[in-house]
Amino acid sequence: MPTTRPRLVHTLLTTLALAVGVSSPARAQDTFSNMSDLVPDRCFSAPLSTVHDNALTFGIETGQYVSGWTVRSKGCGASAGSKTWFPRSTSDRLSVTVNAPAGQRIARIYYQQAGLRLIERATYWYANGSLSISVDGIRLTLLNFQSPSLMQTVELSHLGLTTATVSVDVTLSAGRNTTSPRVTSAPGGVHYEVTGAQMIVEFAE
Repeated sequence: MPTTRPRLVHTLLTTLALAVGVSSPARAQDTFSNMSDLVPDRCFSAPLSTVHDNALTFGIETGQYVSGWTVRSKGCGASAGSKTWFPRSTSDRLSVTVNAPAGQRIARIYYQQAGLRLIERATYWYANGSLSISVDGIRLTLLNFQSPSLMQTVELSHLGLTTATVSVDVTLSAGRNTTSPRVTSAPGGVHYEVTGAQMIVEFAE
């Protein structure tokens, strides 16, 4: 079973926070409110999420559950073939209301995600994901990806928003490559996982 919290996650997310700058006159609990996740006990976890100044670090579920005769992880991942720690597909949405300090507006949302994509015998297997970021129910970002480590910026300065509900949707899928040779039992497998995610909000006057 691969390590689910590599040190790289902390390094990537810390780098983003330092680059953007997370200082703000607003308290963290005032900046982020009404946090929820769509699928209970799977992938993202609102109760495990933490806030610090302008940064929201997404909680990720831990532990296992039993599916049929197989023990699987509650984390944010997909797997297939010889790698069976996750189901073949996983999706979740984390939503939060962002509130600008008095006299300011929401300028940008930065989202960074870190993860693992391990494929053994890639001829037979695939691992793909998708990310969408919506603001007040309007999708502003849609990205299909293979590497789960990525960064996206959502520009909001032209909208003059002082409060907004931001939703991040992530879907991961793993399975047999339909173009692979026809074999009864394909060798190898795939492990695909989001190990960390963070949202940083930038405000402007």
